[in-house]
Amino acid sequence: MKTQQQLLNEFRGLPLDYIDPPMRKAKTLDTLIEAITEKYQISPLRIEEQIIRNWKLIVGEARAHRCSPVRIDEGTLIITTTNPTLRSELLFDQSGILKRLQQSCGDETVRAVRIR
Repeated sequence: MKTQQQLLNEFRGLPLDYIDPPMRKAKTLDTLIEAITEKYQISPLRIEEQIIRNWKLIVGEARAHRCSPVRIDEGTLIITTTNPTLRSELLFDQSGILKRLQQSCGDETVRAVRIR
């Protein structure tokens, strides 16, 4: 008479004498997340993501949809716009933008703002 394991093996199409390897100990979710973030070098939130999330607060609700952050180049945030009037407004408020940027992101990575 076949054992329960042999019946399962036959159903699965495995050799009758096959024995499943012992189960590994389960890992907690926080351990797995920590291992993945280390392996793939994922940080909680990059400065670029923080800027994008807070863009309306940084430049203002009315201007946010007419200009956009492009990149951070050696500590300088590059902002681009195609509207010359808006460019003048942003240049006038450049120090205020930098202040709000540093407040909302809580990071001194960005030391200057350039408008293009």
